[in-house]
Amino acid sequence: IVPYQIGVRNVVASLGTALTPVQAQLIARFARKVVVNYDGDRAGVQAAKRAIETILAEDLEVKVLVLPDNADPDDFIRQYGAIEYQKRRGEAQPHIQFVIDQAVRDRNLHSPSDKAAAVEEALPFVRAVRSRIQKREYFDIAMDALRVQPEQRRELWQRIRSDASTDAKSVQELIRRSPMSRPTVAEENLLELLLANKELRKIVLPRLEAADYENLASASIFRALVSLDKEDQDVGFDSLSAANRGRSARG
Repeated sequence: IVPYQIGVRNVVASLGTALTPVQAQLIARFARKVVVNYDGDRAGVQAAKRAIETILAEDLEVKVLVLPDNADPDDFIRQYGAIEYQKRRGEAQPHIQFVIDQAVRDRNLHSPSDKAAAVEEALPFVRAVRSRIQKREYFDIAMDALRVQPEQRRELWQRIRSDASTDAKSVQELIRRSPMSRPTVAEENLLELLLANKELRKIVLPRLEAADYENLASASIFRALVSLDKEDQDVGFDSLSAANRGRSARG
């Protein structure tokens, strides 16, 4: 009611119930683009995710507006006014970006199990897209954001195309058996500095804990550096290789 009063005329409410396929079909009679704007709390986010799948089934373009401080449209408009609401509405996220943001929240993409869970959460919103071209575009966007490797992507895409299972177990097995991701630029830069600067190693390495690097692609190098530092040995290619082999043998 409040958005309508401030001039947002093309607006409907699902009246506290989950958006249904019949409602989505009615929306498709009047619009080709939909902005979903539920409450910003956890329940509202989950409702928005359910609505996205339902709307995508009608071949509509979906964007999502999540207002700050868990506000609903009524609260936000009363506090910030119509102009700010319209501005936010114009900046609504494409549905796939909203889905990705939710999938990576509180997850570490260097962890195979966390990455598998994020992929599993995002894939239904790719699968629901009806257009083959758009489906592939959204798939690539999601895979880039979730740092999925090419060999993993090929199998996941084949499963989506054939409508095969992409449940938690199958996705996790795929992520775990594929090579670990390449080191990030930040990892590479830090390692270069540590390898080149003995004084920096003396400052940084004693402060590192295993949890800081165990889920990184470069974990084995960090482990070797920490081991050499504790034993006060010189750092070089040979000593790093020997330390890494020694830890592997003990493991």
